[in-house]
Amino acid sequence: MSPRTGQLLSRLGVALPSYLFLTAGVLAASLLVVRSAAFTEHPDLLALAVALDVTVLIPALYLVFARFRGWPWITVVPIFVLSLIALKLILPEGHERLLTIVDLAAVPLELSAVGYLLFRGRQLMKDYKSRRAESGGFIECMEAVLSPVLKSRAAVQIFTTEASTLYYGLFAWGRRSGVEGGGRAFSYHTRNSHAALIGVFGFLIVIETGGIHLLLSLWNPKVAWVFSALSLYTLLFLLADFNASRRRPVLVTGSTLELRAGLRWRASIPLDAVSSARTISEKPEGGKTHLKANLFGSPNVLVELESTFKATGVYGITKDVRALGLHLDDPEEFLSALRSS
Repeated sequence: MSPRTGQLLSRLGVALPSYLFLTAGVLAASLLVVRSAAFTEHPDLLALAVALDVTVLIPALYLVFARFRGWPWITVVPIFVLSLIALKLILPEGHERLLTIVDLAAVPLELSAVGYLLFRGRQLMKDYKSRRAESGGFIECMEAVLSPVLKSRAAVQIFTTEASTLYYGLFAWGRRSGVEGGGRAFSYHTRNSHAALIGVFGFLIVIETGGIHLLLSLWNPKVAWVFSALSLYTLLFLLADFNASRRRPVLVTGSTLELRAGLRWRASIPLDAVSSARTISEKPEGGKTHLKANLFGSPNVLVELESTFKATGVYGITKDVRALGLHLDDPEEFLSALRSS
């Protein structure tokens, strides 16, 4: 496809909202079909038509969208899996044979995807190991490894956030924080009751999830399991964010302030851009360019910048920042390090 055609289609609105709108239209039309009188008269024929729309048309639309965004074809696999789940929810009982045929037809795609992932996974692992020592941490390393593969900032940020949640939430608890690239590290998790509050929130999530799951299961077991999965993922993210806060301190190097706030925010700011830094005892006035980096409590350090810089959050969310509110365990040492640098 020529670049001119791609530019034209981009101007016509080929974007994620357009794909979601079309997908919702296909699913809505499929639901109308299975609930129509015609479906009762010709169930096998219309069930096949619905199956083709949901499992072929929706992934095909995604491939068109991914083509313009420069995403690899392998990303269609989760879309196809979700379309299979949607088909099983849409079709009424009595079409198990059709669903079995669809599942069998999906086997070659699934095997191809597994083979591709194993091949690419080995390459990514080698690349990760080679870049690990050079990067500023797991998140930065994942971004560097995934960028040449996914070729889309949005896709890179989504995969990086999910991988970081799993890494810090499940696998990185026994490792101590490291300061890659030199510099002084300043923690921000030991003197603000972060661990205690996460424990309280985690306990409440577990208790409430169990109770609400039992209530929802009386109405709809599938909804109950979806709710429970989302609740447990929330708990996993809170644990990962806390662990990342332990392992990713704020850094002051010879020329850069590396802001790190768990998984939530990160930014690299030249020290020359810092106009002032001071301790504070009261919550500063907020604004569109003020970033409160700490999750709990009020900041005890305010860093003001001469110009606006970009801070990156989860899933690639960005924020223009000109003032940073930090809650550091040793604010005086931090200010001393800024002055000496």
